[in-house]
Amino acid sequence: MAPGAFFADMVEARVSLTQSDTPGRSTRGRILRVGPDGIEAHLDVVPAGRFSWLEFELPDSGYRVKALGEMAGLLATAGESRVLFRFKHLFPRDRAALGDFLTHRAAA
Repeated sequence: MAPGAFFADMVEARVSLTQSDTPGRSTRGRILRVGPDGIEAHLDVVPAGRFSWLEFELPDSGYRVKALGEMAGLLATAGESRVLFRFKHLFPRDRAALGDFLTHRAAA
C-alpha cells in the first residue's frame, strides 16, 4: 500500500475525540474524517509521542471505539494541529462497528 493510501477511503465524521499519549495525560479534540485504517483529527496540543490511545463515539450509534493510533502525519499552525493517525490496534468488536458505520455512510 502506498504511503497515505489508507486515508483515501475516509469519510467526514465530525465527532469528539479523546487522545491519550502518556499515562495520566489526555487531551480533547475533534475527528474530521474517519476510515477503516485511521482518522484525521484536529487537536489543540500536538501529541508528545508517536503512539496514542484514541477514543471516540461513532455518529448515530452511540458506540464508543477505542484504538491505538500511530501518528502518520502532522500539520501544525499557531494554535491548531491536524493529525493523521493510522490504527495500530483496533479491538475486533470496534473494527466491526467501524466497518458497519463506514458501510452505512457509503450507502447514504
